[in-house]
Amino acid sequence: CNLYGVVILSINIISARPTDPSLVKSLAAGAVSVAEARNAEVAAEGEAKAQIVRARGHAEAEQIRAMGAKKAAEALESSRVAVLLAQIEKTGEVLANSKATYFFGAEPNQIGSLLANPTVVRS
Repeated sequence: CNLYGVVILSINIISARPTDPSLVKSLAAGAVSVAEARNAEVAAEGEAKAQIVRARGHAEAEQIRAMGAKKAAEALESSRVAVLLAQIEKTGEVLANSKATYFFGAEPNQIGSLLANPTVVRS
């Protein structure tokens, strides 16, 4: 080919008919392996992308919850009545989930103070 100034870079075989049956089996097995590897790669890439999407969704949900909690805290902070209502609500939650609901010598309006006192309530 150098005689005419042509350089062959590659040769593509479009069709082949091997006569050796073991060669045919070997080529077929190689083709199947390549196809399976590609399918596994595509599946892995898809799962990785799905995990990224789920992680972003969880992160955005956490940010939204945090922003809501911050706004609620800011609203609660700005109103003494809101603070008292929150204390009453939390007191009710504690009493609803506890086994002992009677405090000797305490009036109902003192329960919030009792629950906030570390000497009365121990974790």
